[in-house]
Amino acid sequence: MKSVLGISVAALIAGSTGAFAEGLNFSNMYAGLSLGSATSSVESGGFNIEGGFKNENCETAGICSNKDSRATGSLTFGLSEVARLSERNTVRVELELTKYNDADFVTGSFPGGPNPEFFYDLAIENQKAAFLNAYVDFQATDQITLFGGLGFGTTQYEVSVDDGVVNGSKDVRNSAYNVGVGVSYAVNPRFELYSQARYVDFGKADVDIENFFGSDAGNYTLILKGTEFRTGLRINF
Repeated sequence: MKSVLGISVAALIAGSTGAFAEGLNFSNMYAGLSLGSATSSVESGGFNIEGGFKNENCETAGICSNKDSRATGSLTFGLSEVARLSERNTVRVELELTKYNDADFVTGSFPGGPNPEFFYDLAIENQKAAFLNAYVDFQATDQITLFGGLGFGTTQYEVSVDDGVVNGSKDVRNSAYNVGVGVSYAVNPRFELYSQARYVDFGKADVDIENFFGSDAGNYTLILKGTEFRTGLRINF
C-alpha cells in the first residue's frame, strides 16, 4: 500500500504543468458518506521502571492481541476535476472526517521466562481523524473511474494502559497520513458508489505510567496504524 504514495506523487508532479495550463475548476462540489472496517495494529515500546524491562509486543497464543478490527464511518466534502492532467485524468481534493469504534489490545508486560507473565490491557477510545486528501482520477469508462491518492491530517483519541501493577492514560493528538486506491461507479450524473482500500498511520504516542502509589513507573509508547476498507456514496452538486 505504501508504494501508492510514490506513484500518486509522481503522477501529480508529472501532470502539474499541463494542469495549470488548462486552468483550475472549483465548480464541481460533492459530499460523501462511507462505512468501513479497519484492522488496527500497535507496536508497543517504552520502559517499565517498576519491573526494569522494555515493553514489547507479545505472541502468546490465546492471550496476546496486537491487532483489532473495528468499524469506521466517514463524511467527505470535496471538489472533483480541480485540475485536468489529460483527457481522462483529473485531480480531486476533499476534506474527510472519520470516526472510529474503540479498539482493545493485549501486549507483553513483565517478561518472566520465555513468555510474558504479565500483560498490558491497552484501549483506544473515542478516536476521530481529519484528513485533506488529494486523488488522481482515471476515467476507465463512462461510468467506472479508478483512483489513487494520499492524505495528510490529524487524529485525536484517548489511550489507557494497565497491567495490574502499573497504569497510565493520555489524550493523544497526533499527525496522521493515508495512502490508498479505489474504484467508483457513476449510477447517474448525481450519484456515485465507490470502494476504497488504504493504509493509515496515526503516528507514535508516549504515555507516562505510574504504580499503585502514584510514583513514576516509566513510560509506554505505541505506534498505531492499520489498513482500512470502505464503501460509500458520493452526491455531486
